[in-house]
Amino acid sequence: MLPAHSGNGVKLGAFAVIVSLSVLWFALVALGMSTARLQAAYLNARRTIDRVTGSVMAGFGALLLIERE
Repeated sequence: MLPAHSGNGVKLGAFAVIVSLSVLWFALVALGMSTARLQAAYLNARRTIDRVTGSVMAGFGALLLIERE
């Protein structure tokens, strides 16, 4: 979050940092997932990851329903 009075240079710099970090993150994920060892580890843990992620999403959905009232 930037102050409202930030100059265009600061905004452009923040944008450049965000884009650079995103590109770096996805490049590292792609590089890591291209190795057989990490692919095998992910495939072994996939069911657990999906269950945990699904439970968290369902929990957030339940919170949204509760907060609606």
